Amino acid sequence: MPCCLLTGLDPQPECCVYVPEFEVTLGLTAADSYNPNANSPIYPLVSSLSILSMDPSKRSVKDVKIPIFGTEKGEWKECDTSSSISRLVQAVPQMPSLEERLADMARAKPAKEATSRLEDFLCRSQAVVDEFLAAVDQYYQKLQRQQQQSNSTRSRVGGHENASFLPMPFYSAILEQLYTLEQNEQPTNNDTDEKKESAVVDLSDDLSCVTLGYTDTAGRKHELVAELPRSFPFGKPTWTVDLPIVFDPPWVFSATKQNNNDSGSFKPRKRPRSSFGDSENRGKDEDMFGLVMVYECWKEALGRCQGIWDELFDLDSEGWILEPQLPAPRADCTRRIALVDTGLVSMVLTLDETNPRSVPSAVRFLGSGPNVHALRTSYQSYTRDSWSEQESVRWNLQKCLGLTLPKAPNAANSDEPNTAQIAECGICYTHRLPMDEDDDDDEEEPQQLGQLPDALCGNTTCARCYHESCLLEWLQSLPSARISFDRIFGTCPYCFQAISVSTSS
Repeated sequence: MPCCLLTGLDPQPECCVYVPEFEVTLGLTAADSYNPNANSPIYPLVSSLSILSMDPSKRSVKDVKIPIFGTEKGEWKECDTSSSISRLVQAVPQMPSLEERLADMARAKPAKEATSRLEDFLCRSQAVVDEFLAAVDQYYQKLQRQQQQSNSTRSRVGGHENASFLPMPFYSAILEQLYTLEQNEQPTNNDTDEKKESAVVDLSDDLSCVTLGYTDTAGRKHELVAELPRSFPFGKPTWTVDLPIVFDPPWVFSATKQNNNDSGSFKPRKRPRSSFGDSENRGKDEDMFGLVMVYECWKEALGRCQGIWDELFDLDSEGWILEPQLPAPRADCTRRIALVDTGLVSMVLTLDETNPRSVPSAVRFLGSGPNVHALRTSYQSYTRDSWSEQESVRWNLQKCLGLTLPKAPNAANSDEPNTAQIAECGICYTHRLPMDEDDDDDEEEPQQLGQLPDALCGNTTCARCYHESCLLEWLQSLPSARISFDRIFGTCPYCFQAISVSTSS
């Protein structure tokens, strides 16, 4: 870690620090009101923060330090020809509130008490320089993440970088596969006029990304995205599906060359009849290969998931789902369900994708102590001998808890329909925590909503809600808090009754 060195005292104290990453020296001077005979602290003047190249061949024409603040953008290029300094100074004007952040660091009390005014000045200057370098590093990391996201988006939309140079066998095989898929398309399940539904929903410009679609028996639309490698059809594509079960279909494709033609003529390998399909389609199944076989495997997997989706849809439509935000990903089998009209008492459960009407796993009750204890006791007693797999999960829950699950309140004018009446966190005063502050500027993808308040004060006259992460920070700030195993114990911020939270929150 570079350290600040005092380089001058007249007329004001000056210090500098060498930054090897940029091959520059950062300088700071004291405020103009410096009085060598006074005992008041010496504050660094943030507006004096400046840059000087350590390479004489790359210094500015006038060989002077470049001030970071208070300079027009057009003067940066005139004052500097170094690529490292150029990257540094061009980043500064784009950082919001950086000058205010540095000023706060300059006025803040040093972590270690200084033994003299000059040492105090150096400590404050060191804090300013550290904050400045951290802000620059954070800025470049954000630019790097945005570049990676942009490259990933281009990869998904445009396919390979050298799309025009994909080999001819690639196009020959994919066109054959797409033709076979359209020939084997089935009538839609809900159309009595035998109208056919196209299996291919979308294609990238270079055919390297194929999106297949299917509508199941319940009218739910599904998509399978296949990203094809340059070695297709010999190389196995990568699949993106929204399923609660593992989807890893076999990839069967072979090629024989005729007349020494390098392009090849592609022929399928025969696949065992037991892989998928019923007795009526076994004759047709034997000719399936490549994307056609994967498409059939995917439809079979969708059929196996109908039970779990029916149960989740019943809970989503007839109950008040606090988490996840609806419509939820179909691969998510976990729900947080409100048990009272205020949403202050809830339960979290996970359904078994293979036997969705069985007793849910990982059940957890959230709320104030007495209410949760009574509900947990009723649930445990019912699930031991009375749970019926002939009935729906919602029916069993209402039976064992002795209540009717409340429906989501009317929130036509609310941005968050399923959190309209939930109490806000008593510490940060928000419903949901943001997922990632760095993604706020991304307008292409919808913002994902974060955690709801799930820690409650056990005092029934208080019953304040908190995010577990907010409560953890609060308890860590209390001198009287104590940690036992993986929990930290302290007092509620409002009623000062005992409260605890996991340290892994």
